[in-house]
Amino acid sequence: MAPKITVHHGDCLQVLPTLDAESMHACVTLIGSTVITTGMACLAEGFDSVLIEQEAEHVADIRRRSAHVKGDDTPLFAVPE
Repeated sequence: MAPKITVHHGDCLQVLPTLDAESMHACVTLIGSTVITTGMACLAEGFDSVLIEQEAEHVADIRRRSAHVKGDDTPLFAVPE
């Protein structure tokens, strides 16, 4: 089965208690950065990942980039309007 990324929008301290305790093996938090790099590394290595991102614009970016990496016909980066 292909690896998957699950993205949650919100504060990690509020989102983590809502997740099943058996749904992950590790939790990585990044202060002042987006979790996109970690998520893409997980995909590349064949691991599922659960990402929690506080910034809404980064959530959309994560979803677009992960779709691109999985082979969807989506741009890797946002197209300026």
